[in-house]
Amino acid sequence: MNIKVLTVSSLNNYIKRILDQDYILRNVKVQGEVSNFKDHTSGHLYFSLKDQGSRINCVMFRQQRNMLKNLPKDGDKVTILGRVSAYVQGGNYQIYVEDIQDDGTGDLYTKFLQIKERLEKKGLFREESRLQIPTNPSKIAVITSPTGAAIRDIIKVMRTRNPNQALVIYPVKVQGQNSEAEVIAAIKEVNQRDDIDCLIIARGGGSIEDLWSFNSEEMAYAIHESKIPVVTGIGHDIDFTIADFSADLRAATPSQAAELTIPNRADDLAYASEARRRLRHLMDARLRSERNDLGMKARMIRQNDPRLVIINEMKNVSDLKEQLMTIATSRLEKDTGVLERGRALLNAYNPYNVLNKGYAIVRDEQNKVVDTVQGLDAALSFRIRVKDGEAAFEKGVQLNDKN
Repeated sequence: MNIKVLTVSSLNNYIKRILDQDYILRNVKVQGEVSNFKDHTSGHLYFSLKDQGSRINCVMFRQQRNMLKNLPKDGDKVTILGRVSAYVQGGNYQIYVEDIQDDGTGDLYTKFLQIKERLEKKGLFREESRLQIPTNPSKIAVITSPTGAAIRDIIKVMRTRNPNQALVIYPVKVQGQNSEAEVIAAIKEVNQRDDIDCLIIARGGGSIEDLWSFNSEEMAYAIHESKIPVVTGIGHDIDFTIADFSADLRAATPSQAAELTIPNRADDLAYASEARRRLRHLMDARLRSERNDLGMKARMIRQNDPRLVIINEMKNVSDLKEQLMTIATSRLEKDTGVLERGRALLNAYNPYNVLNKGYAIVRDEQNKVVDTVQGLDAALSFRIRVKDGEAAFEKGVQLNDKN
């Protein structure tokens, strides 16, 4: 039998033509549960539709998406209208969706809500029970798959923020059989240590089925009872698990979990540099203030120095002494001048000075000056004062001599 050799593209194109020409597949209505839903930046929607036994990929382009009133989410039960065709480049077939009708909440999502409500009533999600995440942990434990994208993202963040950060990796399965038990066992094992400051539980994105290991009550209690602060980075922004609600801090992705726990060395260095600058500024300001205060006190000490007071007082005494001497001298000179002038006047008016010129002074018995002849005749006795003495007379008789 001669079989024609086909290229991959020609085979995929052939399959696509068969699917496109099938009458039933050109217009199908399929019911199932939405899983792994993604709202792409292009405006297209990508998701899987599944039931208990199988799943199929679906795509809804932007033009049809804009006709929807509400976007579906993981766990929603929906009925879709569309056509089945092949994606040639990828070699897979999928449903190209024209419309989506909401049939209610899916089984897994309903179970998720029931578990969340039950644990919330028991107080596992109370804010006051959450532990504080350390700002500068010396050692961080990471529970994740050793081969997944999550650990690579965490290590990448570590190398960027702080290459010296100590990480202790606890390798576990994060999906499928036994994954839940392995994660819980790892949490308990980490809590046996006393050198771990923080614990990260991480895995990449996936459907609600992929993340279901993190939605059990046992997982919630293991995280809640951890004495070490727990940060979860499970899935993507739109993914929420029971583990996230029970954790002390929920990060949107593994990378963000690393960013929230690993201190940024550059930030620390910048903070330290700024702290040094501010400290230096404060010290300089304090030194200037103390220097000015010291200078002022030194001036006060100099101004109030007892030696200066004594010197000033001695100068004042000297000045006073000099002033007193000047005043006394001036007063003495003034008084001497007055005395001399008085003496000159006394000498000028001293009646005895005329005796040196040959005059005499005659006094009667009553010691009155006799300056007329009549006075001489009337006097019974008299005394005559000449320059070298005095003599007493009675009329015609000299009584005595007085030199």
